[in-house]
Amino acid sequence: MRFFYCVLIIVLFSKTLFSQVKANSIELYSYFIHDNYGSFDNSYGRSSFSTKLSLKGDSYGISAYYIRALSGKLQARIGLGYYKYSFNKINTYDARTNGGTYPKRPLVYPTTDAIMLYTDGYYYNTITFNIGADRVFALNKGYELLAGGSLQSYYTYSQVFKIPAPQNARYPDYKRKKSEFFGFSANLNIGFNKNFGNFYVGPRILIPVFDQWKQDEIFLEPQNASRNKWFTGFGGGIAAGVRF
Repeated sequence: MRFFYCVLIIVLFSKTLFSQVKANSIELYSYFIHDNYGSFDNSYGRSSFSTKLSLKGDSYGISAYYIRALSGKLQARIGLGYYKYSFNKINTYDARTNGGTYPKRPLVYPTTDAIMLYTDGYYYNTITFNIGADRVFALNKGYELLAGGSLQSYYTYSQVFKIPAPQNARYPDYKRKKSEFFGFSANLNIGFNKNFGNFYVGPRILIPVFDQWKQDEIFLEPQNASRNKWFTGFGGGIAAGVRF
């Protein structure tokens, strides 16, 4: 249902974009984000004990935007892209080990062996749907300053769960193909453009404001449940485009 609403918003937003008649551009945006997802009490299935799980991730993506000038100094954007939604820094605190920690978490691996397997990092390959708006300030010598925000939804189509040594000597990384709505985010961004005729290029600073992502039954987490975070990350990238 959330995926349907996101698509509906994008469709309605695109009508607004295409109803304008001012200058437009096509932009390619490559970026990375470091996220601190926070710490959670984590009980694996019906186990009689719980651990404290801390997750961080270094993710990257690329998006293609159609950008349309609006009234005044505003511009709106709509786009599609790819994002590697990563959880690659895991820390589990287990009180049973006298306060010890380990950089992995258990998962349900498709094997008949009665052995608990762990992952020390995993990621979701996602398709992204993006909408946003910026205010543009013209500077000297062909430079521009941009400040704005965006909404981004994620639809995952495949996932990879890495198995650490020595378990990976017998059990390879688990690669799964599952398609579903995974989450969404709201971001702020600041950037600069340098114009070269009809072309432009420049850096971007990305500030994650809100993120929500779906929990996964592979960790025996509740189905259709999600987690979220506020203002715990940073990112940036490079944008390049052409106006026509």
